[in-house]
Amino acid sequence: MVNRKNNWLKKFIGMIVVIAVVMAFLPIYSFASGATENVADEAGLLAAAANANEGNTSKIVLDNDITITNFLGFHKNANVEIDLNGHNITSDVAYPVMVGSKASASFTGTGTIKSTHANGVAISVMGIPAKEEDKVSLQ
Repeated sequence: MVNRKNNWLKKFIGMIVVIAVVMAFLPIYSFASGATENVADEAGLLAAAANANEGNTSKIVLDNDITITNFLGFHKNANVEIDLNGHNITSDVAYPVMVGSKASASFTGTGTIKSTHANGVAISVMGIPAKEEDKVSLQ
């Protein structure tokens, strides 16, 4: 009788160990609260950026070309991917996209980010304009 109890206990502990090992190798982001937001206009894009700044959005996908009249800022807890999805972001402000020092933003997909301002640049990183010579990498 003692051997049967020990065998059951060994099997149970073995299953717990297997589950713990599998969980350890799962990607961490699968447990993240971030969501994907599809946006079609300036209001949607600014709202998605605000959600990203609160750590609630992990990916923003453009559904249309968007013209913004204010800057798009990422700061605080933002860790976001912006998928241009074949669309463009255009603005007449000097720095249409600003990424703060505590934020992470990656831009993927095809499309452009453009400032039509006379002294404008597309993306400002930590308050310093990112130009071609700064070797900013966009996918």
